[in-house]
Amino acid sequence: MAAFENSLLKETSPERIDEMDKYGRSDAHRRIHSFLEGDRLEGFMLANFGLAIIDDFLDKENRKEGDLEKLAKILKEGYEGKKLNRRDKLLNCVSKLGNILYRLEQKRYFYAKDIFLETLNFFKADQKNLNRGGEIFSQKKLDKLNMAIGGSIGRQLMYFVFPIVPKNIIQNIADKYGYAVKIADNLSDLEYDLKRGLINISKESIKKYDLKFIKNRYGSFLINHSESLLEYKRNEFIRIKSVFANASKELNKLIKKYGEEKEKLNAFRDLFHSWLKQVSELCMIDGLLI
Repeated sequence: MAAFENSLLKETSPERIDEMDKYGRSDAHRRIHSFLEGDRLEGFMLANFGLAIIDDFLDKENRKEGDLEKLAKILKEGYEGKKLNRRDKLLNCVSKLGNILYRLEQKRYFYAKDIFLETLNFFKADQKNLNRGGEIFSQKKLDKLNMAIGGSIGRQLMYFVFPIVPKNIIQNIADKYGYAVKIADNLSDLEYDLKRGLINISKESIKKYDLKFIKNRYGSFLINHSESLLEYKRNEFIRIKSVFANASKELNKLIKKYGEEKEKLNAFRDLFHSWLKQVSELCMIDGLLI
């Protein structure tokens, strides 16, 4: 299985791998891998690395319309048992994930269909994110999008690892941590997303902090680096820490109820908290660490 993981790492950007190593995601992945075998292990790797590969693909190629719909179609075909050999390695990863979920469904793995549906939900939510362009969302609408993307990723990964934990409990912790990870990632990637033409700051916050954006002819946004922007980042970081703390409390309750799953749950805690570690470091560089 190490060879399979290495093949996926080769398709992941060096920058992404460095980030995973630096903030502890690679170590958390290895711990989670140790609890899995066979199709569940390979499926987890495909879902996990596949998300990073897709993200790198969309960033590098500046793709927008139709790409994720195409991936959803290929996933569906794989889930129907169709084996597709394509030159594009990303498409092969998605097809193979569909095939694995098909086999797990045949073996009556309880969460196989749920993983399939959540992957489709992720494609749909991320396509909506790409299609919005420079549209600025209200806090309610932005939170809904962040929850849809982050929660879906959390559910996909946790469904592979916790077959005995009821669905509603997995959904609850995956949604809480998925949302926390997404808003932390938004703050970490604020400048980068602006260059891509995406504004992950709500209308309410823009008004509150009097933030100013300028759109250039390439579709990128430039933001005025002012004390108001630093104040926004400072308060958003405080909010992010609070969301992570609440998620961690829920995870502690889950460990008390499912003590036999403690090691797995703590591995996921470390995986999710790696994004808090990352945004904390960036805020410290900006002199915002509180």
